[in-house]
Amino acid sequence: MAISYAPLRYLMKKHKVSYRQLRAELDIHSNYTTRMKNDSGYVSLEAIDLLCEYFDVPVNEIIEYYDSYEYEED
Repeated sequence: MAISYAPLRYLMKKHKVSYRQLRAELDIHSNYTTRMKNDSGYVSLEAIDLLCEYFDVPVNEIIEYYDSYEYEED
């Protein structure tokens, strides 16, 4: 099981928002933005909620779930 922040990266590109802007405007720690950028590690639900509010979107437009085992078998 794995979480991808590809939908967030799409939104950021669409709205021309950088990780630096997110950190400054939402007071999100740089560790979280690095993890989102690399699809690795824990990101708090509070941070995800802030992103949903910032972009005015539901959570499925910030993160997506995929089965990592499917990718490992290919």
